[in-house]
Amino acid sequence: MQMGEKGLYQYALLNLAILHADFGCVSEANSALQETIATARENHDLPCLNYSLSWFQQFWRTHPQEPTDIHEKSGLGSEKEALSFLKTKAKESNMWTLLSTTLLSEAKFLLSKGESVAHAFENVVKASHLNIMKGTSEMLARKGRYHEALSLMEQLDLETLRDLKHQQYWITSLGIIRMRRYLNRDDLDAADHVLAQLQAAPAQVQELQVNVALIEIELHLRRRDFPNATTLVEKLLMDLKEQEADIFQRLQVMILKARIYDRAGTPQKGFSVALRAASLAHKAQILPVLWDAVGAICRILVSVNEFNATVRLIESVLPLALECEDCGLAALLFSCLADGHMGTAGQAKAETLQRKEKLTKASTALDRAFDEYSKIEDVRGQCEMMAKKATIMCLNGDTMLANDCAAKYLDIRKAATANRI
Repeated sequence: MQMGEKGLYQYALLNLAILHADFGCVSEANSALQETIATARENHDLPCLNYSLSWFQQFWRTHPQEPTDIHEKSGLGSEKEALSFLKTKAKESNMWTLLSTTLLSEAKFLLSKGESVAHAFENVVKASHLNIMKGTSEMLARKGRYHEALSLMEQLDLETLRDLKHQQYWITSLGIIRMRRYLNRDDLDAADHVLAQLQAAPAQVQELQVNVALIEIELHLRRRDFPNATTLVEKLLMDLKEQEADIFQRLQVMILKARIYDRAGTPQKGFSVALRAASLAHKAQILPVLWDAVGAICRILVSVNEFNATVRLIESVLPLALECEDCGLAALLFSCLADGHMGTAGQAKAETLQRKEKLTKASTALDRAFDEYSKIEDVRGQCEMMAKKATIMCLNGDTMLANDCAAKYLDIRKAATANRI
């Protein structure tokens, strides 16, 4: 190092630490980062020091398995104290990017501890910066607007992708959107190909690893490979518990576990985990997850012939769930509502007005579920709704409409087969 370049030495160390971290060399990254902090303090370089401390905070959270004394040496104290310190320093130094990052970290910390969602959301609104592109794309994909989501991702500024971490987020998010579409189209071979690409990527941050693991489990479910799906979900739950991961991620996996039992034909086994997920989601006020957990509980209620309870529960949450604009969630709830009405119709006397009313309500709910499944191009969901509607038409003695439903079922299957890669 030349004498004139001494003032830049801490930046070289910081870039070295980031390079080590990007390639998964955790110990080397730790050493370089500790030296960065020490050098920045020695040279009184406040911007570099604040950025290094912020980056160290993120690094420590991503690698909680590292020895705790490493975090103590940084002088940041507890995680809550560290975030408060970084916010103060960012404001004092007018480092708005650092402040944005810290606010997002604080929001994630609040959610992981089940604290005030309102406070966390306030931080997210203040800090909505780099993640806005990714978040918008996911929201569009949930509405079935895949072309817009993929187009938005592909329009991302190439300068942003020069950072390896940003590039990993972009590639993984793009792959997950594509894989979700292939799963919904029942093109499992194409989904398998995308999954192989996602898993071949270099070491990813914890959030991306969880997202890839979740969609891999979904693929096993579509293949009706329940043993592997169960093994993966149990391993994921154990990993998240050891890492003290975000409560949102843990709840997602818990609900998925209940759904595996449902798909395997033993929904009652998932009752305790679905109920616990609903309780935790309600406590943390994570409403979309709460409605998803309610859907899982209703599937169990249907399996034990508690049809009236199913209808009351679904009707109480459906208006709020629709505000989430998640087509998959809405389709699940409408489908459960249809099952509840069908069950109550089965318990009514034949040829009575009450039975006809329940069958009509079931048919209406099936139509709504079919529309939601159509938006996200979910072939199996559409076919299931058509099969159930054909059954209702047969019960009503309307053979012509039942045949129309059967023909539509075949058309959907044929179109899905034609669209496969």
